[in-house]
Amino acid sequence: MAKTTGTQTELKTILRLFMGIMFLFSGVSKLFPLEAFESITVQQGLVGWGLVPYFSRMLVSLELLLGLMFLLNIKLRRFTLPVSTGLLVLFTVYLVYYELAGNGGENCGCFGEVLPLSNTASIVKNIVFIAINAALLKLTGVEAKYGYEYAGAGYVVILSILMVVFPVRPYETVEHPEIVANQDFAKLDSVKQPGLTVMKKPEEKAAGVSSDSLKAKEKKETIVADTTSATVKKKEPAKTPLKEKYPETTSIYSQLVPGCDVGIKIIAFLSLDCDHCHAVATELNQKWGLVKGVGRHYLFLGSEDQVQPFFSSTGGSVNYSLLTPQKFFPHLRSAPPKVILLVNGNAVMVMEGEGVSVSQLINTIKEINLTYSK
Repeated sequence: MAKTTGTQTELKTILRLFMGIMFLFSGVSKLFPLEAFESITVQQGLVGWGLVPYFSRMLVSLELLLGLMFLLNIKLRRFTLPVSTGLLVLFTVYLVYYELAGNGGENCGCFGEVLPLSNTASIVKNIVFIAINAALLKLTGVEAKYGYEYAGAGYVVILSILMVVFPVRPYETVEHPEIVANQDFAKLDSVKQPGLTVMKKPEEKAAGVSSDSLKAKEKKETIVADTTSATVKKKEPAKTPLKEKYPETTSIYSQLVPGCDVGIKIIAFLSLDCDHCHAVATELNQKWGLVKGVGRHYLFLGSEDQVQPFFSSTGGSVNYSLLTPQKFFPHLRSAPPKVILLVNGNAVMVMEGEGVSVSQLINTIKEINLTYSK
């Protein structure tokens, strides 16, 4: 390789310091909070809840090690550049696959919650970093043989520090996924939005009959001819008891919210640092007067001193519980908020992330109250 000039040396130094800072920032940003990064990792399918506390600390330790080795100019050609490039290529390939599968989210977790990046933005960022590594490799001269035991020792030291400062706390995984109760509301059948889970009645799905046609049939059957006059009168159908439609059952939320399996309840998983959660809680308070006989309980992620400011800014207080990250995140399949409508313990609606619609929730409750007797 030709001898590098002064300009090339300066360029190499700038690129090396940039990559070092980026890897250090990537590692440190994942730590605050580490549980949020772990939740994204599980949602992307990389590892499960049992392994993710170890995977996250191992990955962060590697990023910190590479960042330090870039900054200190330690064995770029023989270790730092090959390992960092391999890591970038590995995650880029996975993100491309994840995006093509239609699972792209608002935050890939590369920079934690400090700097949210979409999968597409992260792919572009990784490609730029790979190109910088290629330039650095070209600018880096031949190096003497390197004993990898020093890098290994440094990795063990960093990992040990992380395990002490951020001790592993097992997640309390949810044993049984939600089963959305059958419902026959035509409005719900027509809704198609991300994060909303609804199911048709089995007999409707099998027969290929829409809810609209069933309702029209029911309406037609309630018309009774009056033999003493030419007018046609509508007979109000008797309401089905709510417990007959939704028999009492034990939901997966009963351990978090005692008594939530009786009557109509709204359970909401909200992060006190989440703007979207704040907006959902505000809209719920604004529209709460439209429904009656419904209970609410918020399951918060955050600290006690954040609760009252949250209630003050959203327009009202609600019964709540504070959850640890180990209890909160396993209930989510995307970023919060998550809103569940329970009827006698049956999950009638489950909405998450961008799929949360307060208007749809209120309309469903009103439909239930009009259709069934308590």
